[in-house]
Amino acid sequence: MGFFTRLEFHAPTCISALTVHCLKPLTGAEEIDILYSECEQGHWKVVHYTNTKAKFVLKSEIVARQLSISSPVALSIIDVQVEACSKQNATISR
Repeated sequence: MGFFTRLEFHAPTCISALTVHCLKPLTGAEEIDILYSECEQGHWKVVHYTNTKAKFVLKSEIVARQLSISSPVALSIIDVQVEACSKQNATISR
């Protein structure tokens, strides 16, 4: 059993990094999984990242409609700041 926080975006959003704020500050040693879906009913994919405490830099940029942050222990997430891709990489091809 685990805990998760899910974010939903109104439109596909290009993401390069996240900052996760919790009641108890993250140390960087927590077991955290970040998953995303490219559409509302799509399959979930794992995000690969490097992190320093609360800052999670994605190994490669993603385009997401939904984002989930999960952990086997309660994180008490109070805020997630999403860092958008640079303008040159933010174009979404259809």
